[in-house]
Amino acid sequence: MEENQSIQQTAKVGMLDMNGKRIGLGRRLLVATSGAILALSVTLTPAYAGVVNSYTSTLTVSTWVTGAYRTYGGTAIHIQLNTTASQNGTYQIQVLRKDCIPGGGVCWGTVVGSAGNCPYNGFCSLSWNINLGGLQYAFYFSKPSDGVTVSSTNVQMWSTN
Repeated sequence: MEENQSIQQTAKVGMLDMNGKRIGLGRRLLVATSGAILALSVTLTPAYAGVVNSYTSTLTVSTWVTGAYRTYGGTAIHIQLNTTASQNGTYQIQVLRKDCIPGGGVCWGTVVGSAGNCPYNGFCSLSWNINLGGLQYAFYFSKPSDGVTVSSTNVQMWSTN
């Protein structure tokens, strides 16, 4: 498979609050790319005040991976994760905005903000102050091709006002 190609599968799931009332839809997405797998479990209803959109994911990256584009509103986008690897090093996270030619179906990711650095092993929390405008954004993870796999079982991504 080419490095910039991916295989995606999605399925809608209903979300209920503690009283059994329907509060929104979620999606489960599996993105497989060369050298990396990113599985996203998505909740489209904010979990608490101030949060506009929130998503939970797992991450496995050996060179690079782009997560799924998802809608974020508000004025800031955030990510937190604990990662583990067999040795120490640093990887980067960037935010990509999905841009498309109107009516043309041709889309690409535009880097917004600067790259943040995170350790292979340990906690990382990054934020970007961006007028999100309810557009589609994805997180792009990259690291040296050093034979080390960085992984996390609990990636939290959200936007706030």
